[in-house]
Amino acid sequence: MLAAVAFSSLIALRSIKVEEFETDVPVAARIWLADAKHTFRDLAAEMLDEPPECIKERLLAELAAEGIPLDCDECVYGDLSLNVTAPPGHGDLVAVEVLLTIPYGSDSALYLFRGGHLIFSRETNDYESIAEALGAFAWKISPPDDDGAFLVLTTGLSTAPAGNWQWLTYTVDRIVPWSDEAVVIDHGGSQIFDGWDYLDLHVTPNGYGLRFDTGGLEGGFTRKQLLEYEVDGDRPVRIDPIAEKPEDFVQEWLSMPEEEAWRWSDVAQVQVSEDAYKSWGPVRQCVDGWWQVRMDISDDPASDEYEPLYFIVENFRVREIRDQPRPGCPDEFPPLPADDATAPSP
Repeated sequence: MLAAVAFSSLIALRSIKVEEFETDVPVAARIWLADAKHTFRDLAAEMLDEPPECIKERLLAELAAEGIPLDCDECVYGDLSLNVTAPPGHGDLVAVEVLLTIPYGSDSALYLFRGGHLIFSRETNDYESIAEALGAFAWKISPPDDDGAFLVLTTGLSTAPAGNWQWLTYTVDRIVPWSDEAVVIDHGGSQIFDGWDYLDLHVTPNGYGLRFDTGGLEGGFTRKQLLEYEVDGDRPVRIDPIAEKPEDFVQEWLSMPEEEAWRWSDVAQVQVSEDAYKSWGPVRQCVDGWWQVRMDISDDPASDEYEPLYFIVENFRVREIRDQPRPGCPDEFPPLPADDATAPSP
């Protein structure tokens, strides 16, 4: 019965035609995408007495019996991929992943079962734009702690017709052995540059982290975003490191809520207008090892006039903010290497 429902949903999805560069999701597609994901979830739930590899084989066999091919190269909606696994270190868990193609990408769902019960799901349904789907989906599960609890970290990227700049969403939930309801720990988002090796995830029983390229201070440039957290009770607490370079640390510090910024500062956070044009001046190390990061602020990017602001950073902590260079800190760019230096005029 459920296989027949899956057949109907996939056939309906695969019949949808779209215009080039169309990003809106028709109402019918929203319904059939959700129906398909939930049908495969429920099909897998009927087979949980078997090993994960057998569950996948049975799912594929039931679909084949209904005449449903997984692959549909010419279909915009409804090309299907299924994966059923037992996450390492969690012999009592079964993870079911469902991936369905949509215009310019895919939409995914993750379902975790324990003891025949659904204990966790990550999916997005009834979205109006393909940008809201769980594209390029990824997930990690931590080892269990002494009580058998663990964290689940999931990520998804927005989908668009072209371009490397996307929007990353992530969720963190704690699964406990005494409940089938996940405890929400964190849910966030950030701009991401979707290039090669763009996203690194790690998770422990009481902490998690994401590392990826995001927007730099100056348009067209990227910086490495480091999001590292430990979990205090059910509350995420950001920890070091928060940046790899002094200038990236300053940009990250300026973007923090004021109450959080105090944790990485000896001085009050300054407010720099979002409308102002900002660029980095020289970033130089002082004679005592501290770093001086100059930010040049201007109302007109075409103008040579700017207001400099000097951030004095030590051990990734803002020690001072000055409008003049710090004594002992050079305020010029280092000389170019000899091979790149401009040859003197004859």
